[in-house]
Amino acid sequence: QHTFNYFWDTANASNGLAPDHYSTSAGPSPYASIAATGFALSAYPIGVQNGWVTRAQAAQRVLTTLNFLYDAPQGGAASGTSGDEG
Repeated sequence: QHTFNYFWDTANASNGLAPDHYSTSAGPSPYASIAATGFALSAYPIGVQNGWVTRAQAAQRVLTTLNFLYDAPQGGAASGTSGDEG
């Protein structure tokens, strides 16, 4: 449950992205990673199966994440984009 709680508690509520790591002295990293976000997306059904969150809560979190990634601007710029040409 600790692993699930990490992803559930630290993912950004507005976009669903999960922090890359957690420092015991500084807390969650300000930087998200696609790897951590992927692990978060796979943790949510486990949380539902174990009764830690409802299916509706997990579905909303997944939709928030996927909608953000779908709508995020693409391009080669150093900032303000989420990827290079998809």
